[in-house]
Amino acid sequence: MTMPDDHGRHPESHALLDRCLQADVGWIELIKEIRSRCEMSLPEAQELALSHEGWRRWVARRLNIDPRCRKQASRHIRDHGAASFFVQRGDRIELR
Repeated sequence: MTMPDDHGRHPESHALLDRCLQADVGWIELIKEIRSRCEMSLPEAQELALSHEGWRRWVARRLNIDPRCRKQASRHIRDHGAASFFVQRGDRIELR
């Protein structure tokens, strides 16, 4: 499943996502930046971040190597079920 591209509604968001990726900010800081600058809800900010190919790769790498990231993804699966951004496949967690 590919996340929708919300850059049309917030044209400055793509540049913001690029800058944050290059500055190596973490996920939580990224989401705070998006919410602050684009005035979005938490789910909207997460969807926007996951619509950016660079951030999708960043999250995909972190899911199975960072225990904190894995724990957050597992909680997202538990709380959101089929609507989760993630899916559990055996021992691995992947982006939808």
